Amino acid sequence: MLTSIGPSRLMTQIPSPPVPGRGQESSTSGKVSCHSPPHGSNCLKRRNAIALLCALIMLGLALVFLWSDDLHDELILLLQPPYRVTQVDAKGGTMTVEGVNEAFVVRCHDQCGSFTVGRKYAMLYHGSTLEFRSKGTKLAFEITEIHVKPPAVPGGMG
Repeated sequence: MLTSIGPSRLMTQIPSPPVPGRGQESSTSGKVSCHSPPHGSNCLKRRNAIALLCALIMLGLALVFLWSDDLHDELILLLQPPYRVTQVDAKGGTMTVEGVNEAFVVRCHDQCGSFTVGRKYAMLYHGSTLEFRSKGTKLAFEITEIHVKPPAVPGGMG
């Protein structure tokens, strides 16, 4: 038995052709895939931007790693209070430098004449040396004595 098929049953849904430059959309996941997009597509531009951003981040991290020691020292010089020179003994080649909680006696040899008593200088404390930086030069003074000041306690100690 033959049945006639009307024009309404012959019409099927024909998928529309993909729009150039937009990638193709998967019907199962709903995500845009960028397989073989033409030049100038958004996917290609997005990939280039991500690659450029990653390269810039890696370059920035490398620069921070290379300069971290110098940057750390410069930040400490800016943030810590300077040391005050309280005494200079040019004959003995020593000077006394006072910090917030301690006083150091350092060997300064022939550089003792460069420092003025009562003046403050930014220096870095590196364990057994005090480092003074001025106009690109670094002078490291060997610490011979350390005098720790007692903490200031309101009402005395006791």
